[in-house]
Amino acid sequence: MDFINEEWSPMFDLINLFEVFLPQLLLYPNANHPFNRKAAEMMLKEKEKYKITVMEYVLKYAIP
Repeated sequence: MDFINEEWSPMFDLINLFEVFLPQLLLYPNANHPFNRKAAEMMLKEKEKYKITVMEYVLKYAIP
């Protein structure tokens, strides 16, 4: 997210955001600067529970 906040420029468009930056945020979440504090806490303290919860959300919301 720092990239979007600090280095964003008009040369980037929504395609860049959805094809490059968003997948990076999903693959490499930063628990030190979370959007969801509960998820970040779980990621840091209960890694296996975090992985299971993520898979449940993927199955429920991301796969038709």
